[in-house]
Amino acid sequence: VNPAMADAMGSTPDAILGRTDRELFAAETAELLRRLDADAVSVGCAARDEVEVLLHRRRRHLAIVVVPLAGADGEVVGTVLVARDVTDAVARRRERERLVEQTTSALARTIELADPYLLGHSRRMARLAGDLARLAGLSDAEAETARIAAALSQIGKVFVPREILTKPGRHDEAERAAMRRHVDHALAILRDVDFDLPVADAIAQMHERLDGTGYPAGLHDGQISAVGRILAVADVFCARTRPRGYREAVPAAEAIGRMREHPERYDTAVVEMLASLAEVQGLVDLD
Repeated sequence: VNPAMADAMGSTPDAILGRTDRELFAAETAELLRRLDADAVSVGCAARDEVEVLLHRRRRHLAIVVVPLAGADGEVVGTVLVARDVTDAVARRRERERLVEQTTSALARTIELADPYLLGHSRRMARLAGDLARLAGLSDAEAETARIAAALSQIGKVFVPREILTKPGRHDEAERAAMRRHVDHALAILRDVDFDLPVADAIAQMHERLDGTGYPAGLHDGQISAVGRILAVADVFCARTRPRGYREAVPAAEAIGRMREHPERYDTAVVEMLASLAEVQGLVDLD
């Protein structure tokens, strides 16, 4: 044990040498270290980016790497653990996440005040998009991008004329064009907001369709990201399962069925994940 680790533990190297992990750490931490040792011996290396431990009555976050130690004959005789204190970095990241969440919540409330039909839409869509991203096996960053983008996807509608936004009947061609500009408005609003994630790019792709019939750029299939495909399905589902001024809400099964009828527009894998999720929840509206 080196002096830095000993100092963090409020001890000296001599006082630590010879003691077991269970003598030095809480049971949960000791068990984690045991598993890391076993993994290192088995596959040659083991690592954790962020492990919370109690050192000298202070909670710290450590990035840990464990590698096997071989003797002169090549046989493994032990392991070497290298820990880096990332406590300050974790605190900064969590503070950033808190500020992003506050910003997202404030903007989402603005969206809902602009249109009574959007009341709850952003919240429902954010939850659903996050669930679908995790089911799709996307990374934590991609799932968070999907969640935040969904929560803010309607922000541009604040700048759509209210008589168009709340019109009880269907829109004519000019009104549809005005509505579609909400994506451009959203990108303008979010341009200077630093989420440290491609949130604006995801929102820009939410209304794109695989066959190129979407907007604003008319992207095709491979040009649309996994997050964009998820947002497209989540938005359509959440919109159709809630009433609008010109139509009643449809059941969840019917909303999914309509997307199944158009595999050229919606990613079939995402639609089927949505169907599985809805089935688990009894085909309710995923509230």
